[in-house]
Amino acid sequence: MDKIVIRKISIEDLHGLQKISRQTFQEAFAQDNSEANMQKYLDANLSESQLTVELFNPQSEFYFAELGMDVLGYMKLNKGSAQTEQLGEEGLEIERIYVLSKCYGLGVGAALYN
Repeated sequence: MDKIVIRKISIEDLHGLQKISRQTFQEAFAQDNSEANMQKYLDANLSESQLTVELFNPQSEFYFAELGMDVLGYMKLNKGSAQTEQLGEEGLEIERIYVLSKCYGLGVGAALYN
């Protein structure tokens, strides 16, 4: 198997980020939520406009886990004022870490975490 590459992303990756974030969120939570609740969350938190705001926040960073040309998962890190729970200026928060369900067990999450 080729090596999983972790790459910091930018605004140029917006559409790819929206695609992977919506897909992985649905895979993780759709079975436990109504379609209406899922759509409400996706529209509020994983829309192009919301993800653009997050990508331009200098206190947040996004990373893709890639294998070849395929995005297998992603992670969002927050520091400083971007943290959802203030951990102090030295703290680093993992707000989101999601992997495609077909990639569970392949070490994608561990690669993102490390």
